[in-house]
Amino acid sequence: MLSVECLLKSYKIEEEEESDEDETYESLEPDEMGDTFNLITKSVPSMRLDSIVKAGLGITKKKVEKEFYASHIRVNSEKVLKKATTVYPEDEIDLIKGYSPENSRFLLVDRIIVKSIGKVTGTGNYPVKMQVFKSLTIENYPEPWTKSSTRATDDDWK
Repeated sequence: MLSVECLLKSYKIEEEEESDEDETYESLEPDEMGDTFNLITKSVPSMRLDSIVKAGLGITKKKVEKEFYASHIRVNSEKVLKKATTVYPEDEIDLIKGYSPENSRFLLVDRIIVKSIGKVTGTGNYPVKMQVFKSLTIENYPEPWTKSSTRATDDDWK
């Protein structure tokens, strides 16, 4: 018969294996521009762009892929050619939601700024500290973004 301690240890190990992402959240804070953001730390399996967007914005890999192929993801204001692009500290990742309703020269984006990347954990994951802005209004890029018909609908985000 197994002891209670052995059962608890095996449960804890299984629980850790099932947890794909460890996460911590800090409350919403205004930055120097007055925009509100979440400072989060997530554990991701790799530093690929698609993994960071999935973890930072809490969306599925399928939605990330759909947005990537619709050219709605930019890193440091540049179009991304591969969703497996490696992300580094201080990279700004934008998921473009569309034009601002107030002014079509501006865009609405969800932005992730990678603040730091920790050492690989025993499970092979990277702890990544991110600053996440939801519905941020920015000027269009130097290489302007234009709306395409393959955009995910607002219902996809709910």
